[in-house]
Amino acid sequence: MEVVSENQFFPTPITYKEPKSRASFRAQGEPLGVFDDILPLRYDKNGKEVLLSQGPAMWLRVMPSENRARKFEIDKLRTLANGNPLLMPLSFNSIFGEIFHLKAEDGYGAYTNVSNRAPRIDDNYSAKMNDPNWHTDEKILVADMVSFVFSTGEIWGIDAHSLRILVGSGIPPIIEKHMRQGLSAYVSLLQRLGIRPPYRWMAGMEGIEGETLCVPFIPYSFYAHSEGIGKCEVNSIFAEGEFKNKSPARVLAPLFRQLYEACNVGRPQWLDDD
Repeated sequence: MEVVSENQFFPTPITYKEPKSRASFRAQGEPLGVFDDILPLRYDKNGKEVLLSQGPAMWLRVMPSENRARKFEIDKLRTLANGNPLLMPLSFNSIFGEIFHLKAEDGYGAYTNVSNRAPRIDDNYSAKMNDPNWHTDEKILVADMVSFVFSTGEIWGIDAHSLRILVGSGIPPIIEKHMRQGLSAYVSLLQRLGIRPPYRWMAGMEGIEGETLCVPFIPYSFYAHSEGIGKCEVNSIFAEGEFKNKSPARVLAPLFRQLYEACNVGRPQWLDDD
């Protein structure tokens, strides 16, 4: 696959500050945005800053390949994110708890904090809702998984949970499924915004040096041996390209081939199939 430089796709500078880490659309320590409660009276966090969890992470960017500038109102992005289908944080599973939302001057997003368990809705109709200390759990304001749509139409997904909790246990193959699902969802959202293909994509992983790799042992599944094999010799991997009419599996294959090569592990061919 031919790697395309940034300048070929972006004749003008992108709208956000380029962070030192590729795994975030903000500089380290800078808030992703502020909390946006779509159901009033649930929380007392509106307008408070949301930060990204630190540590190993994987990420995905999908954006229009059109050169002309396009801007979408934040209210429109908010409506789409909370419509059907919902905008889901990258790698989100219902076992992780509730989805929260954040907004910024340049976009809107959905996120979750895996360690946080939000209170039940019916708690809000009890005497507790009048307690000034109710819902003071600051974990609500830390994003472990996030999807964020910029006003330019660019979409970012970050999973700062899956790799962090498995440090020393082996990188699981399920992350490939999560990335494919994320790519499909982001492309669907771009289409709902009226943005036509082809799209440009970028993806990567950070914090993987020294980790082993769990390889699926059942063809066309994401079950893997309990113990990882090999050892990653790089701390990060990165791939980019164009998405038009291929399957998400084939589109993202260059990224995961790099992962297997970095860990000195043979990759089953069927993982790159549709």
